[in-house]
Amino acid sequence: GMAMSSTTTSSRRLGGSNGGFGGIGGIGGAVNDFGFGGTSGSSKIEGHIKFDQVLDIRPYLTKELQQKHGRSSFLCRLFAVICHTGKNSHSGHYISYVRNVGKNEWWKMDDARVSRVQTQEVVGAEAYMLFYRVVEHPVAVQL
Repeated sequence: GMAMSSTTTSSRRLGGSNGGFGGIGGIGGAVNDFGFGGTSGSSKIEGHIKFDQVLDIRPYLTKELQQKHGRSSFLCRLFAVICHTGKNSHSGHYISYVRNVGKNEWWKMDDARVSRVQTQEVVGAEAYMLFYRVVEHPVAVQL
């Protein structure tokens, strides 16, 4: 599974009372966060948090959605990672890693610098936010 910080509600059920999962082509969630308090007002919670390239979200769906969709696959594939460098929420720098789904290549976006990187760099990054897409979702299949 995917480890997340204590500030992220990884046990929250997706779908809720509207019963609709059909409109969701992707999901995202923060894995590292900022704590508030002290003299600076905020501080960054640092460190690498292990995350997987494939995530099964079925355990996080409501029972109603699990029953409605039967044995449908709810596997999600990582397609973007945002990282933050800096010590607090008031300053720093963001970079992102984006996966070219068609070619299965990872690209690092750092301002005007764009470079191809290996998967090991992506999964070893100190992720601030992760973005997954539902693999067999009708919209995702068209991508």
